[in-house]
Amino acid sequence: MEWLFITLGALAALFVLVLAALYFLALHVKPKRLRIPLALPNESLQKRMKDADMAYTMELTRQILEMPHEKIELRSFDGLRLAARLMMQDEAAPLCILCHGYRGHAAADFRGIFQQVWGLGYNILLINERAHWESDGGTISLGLREKRDVQCWANYAAERFPGKPIALYGVSMGAATVLSTTAMELPASVRCVVADCGFSTPRGIVKFVLGQLHLGFLYPLVFLAMRIFGRVDLNDPGALAAVKNCKLPILFIHGEKDTFVPCEMSREMYEAANCEKQLVTFPNATHLHSCLMNEQEYLAVIEPFLEKHLRGTGAEL
Repeated sequence: MEWLFITLGALAALFVLVLAALYFLALHVKPKRLRIPLALPNESLQKRMKDADMAYTMELTRQILEMPHEKIELRSFDGLRLAARLMMQDEAAPLCILCHGYRGHAAADFRGIFQQVWGLGYNILLINERAHWESDGGTISLGLREKRDVQCWANYAAERFPGKPIALYGVSMGAATVLSTTAMELPASVRCVVADCGFSTPRGIVKFVLGQLHLGFLYPLVFLAMRIFGRVDLNDPGALAAVKNCKLPILFIHGEKDTFVPCEMSREMYEAANCEKQLVTFPNATHLHSCLMNEQEYLAVIEPFLEKHLRGTGAEL
């Protein structure tokens, strides 16, 4: 019988190691070791853009990183140090809080978008999500804890700039995060949400990505790994549930050729949202590249939306 207990013990240990490995691959990160992508990683996008355009997008990232800014730090609800960069150009202007994506950096994820928002005259709070860059933490929670961090940033902004309108603007996981935040208590100065290529639920995006990798059969193990090691419940209803009761205006944006977060997820959330809403999709755009590949069209979408809800001067949607 001894051999049986040894075998069972070895199998149990192997099972735990597999779960730990899946957690580390999916959710664990060492912030300071992430690299800012100053080159375009998407091969299909590279084929669509000339070398000059690629150099242009890298330059946009560098410009953001080199901009004068004030470093801001807060404590999260669970004691983590959260960091952000505040860029001010007009004390009287509204503020846009920009939330980057999974394993991303706001300077890279918002290249192009940042320049457009800045060009419209808004002040910008460029936040580092937990477990990313200057912020503390080692686990990405797919928006489940990040939404409470965004709530902290919104409260900070409302206290520092009393009466100034605020927009929550997220891309990819950041979009899912800001949408999820709308289910929480927010300052009255938060006026609208822009969600570019966000996913609808944690479960949905994990299943989709695994399916794309032909690893769908691993979902039960990934579910357990995230729950045990990351304390992330993939059954959380996420952004899809939040938008059903959202009272803030939402602008959904998505690229129809997105192979990381399917465009159908934004369509699903748009249909579910019970608020003032708009959905714009770009037929040629891949993940995170709706603005880069359609600069003028993208600006023509976000400008009236932000102007209407932050300044009260935009065209009717």
